[in-house]
Amino acid sequence: MTPLDQRSFTVFDIETTSFTIGASDRLIEIGAVYVENLTVTDKTFQTYVNPKRALPETIVEFTEFPR
Repeated sequence: MTPLDQRSFTVFDIETTSFTIGASDRLIEIGAVYVENLTVTDKTFQTYVNPKRALPETIVEFTEFPR
């Protein structure tokens, strides 16, 4: 088995419109970074997703989502 510090992988992060899982929650941001030998590389991805609804103020503050 290859040790983790000798492997490459991608880490994903998502942001949503709420802290609870439910039918009204929407995705607002997707991010990813490529990790090689436990070092974050400059290979990254980030995009906002239109949730097609107003964002709650608590989520704007929590995620530092742009206004």
